Amino acid sequence: DSRRFSMTKPSLSCPYLKTTTYQTPEMKLKYLCLARKISALRMAAALTQKELAKQVGISRSYLSKLESGVGIPGISIEVLFKLADALDVDTGQLLQIKSRDYKVCETYMIAQYTKHSRQHKSPD
Repeated sequence: DSRRFSMTKPSLSCPYLKTTTYQTPEMKLKYLCLARKISALRMAAALTQKELAKQVGISRSYLSKLESGVGIPGISIEVLFKLADALDVDTGQLLQIKSRDYKVCETYMIAQYTKHSRQHKSPD
């Protein structure tokens, strides 16, 4: 039962981040963390978005959406398998969100929130 889902995770809300409508805050956080994980693995592999997209057989703009969390809810199993292969990780490793992934995700969200706050700060 999804209502029993219980896992320690940051309760950080960044409504300005590009996101799709999610069923629950837990799913939103998982999607954003998976997005950050894909991006981090791509950068660790020293691949550009264009290079990874070509290997996977998707457009660079779609990969960008996946890395921002926007495209994650509609991602196909085939694309997940191809991403895992191209990033040289097991599909299970790619999908498993561990506590360190939440920490990376939280750090990213805090940085984005801080950046957004500075850009939209009203002059005194």
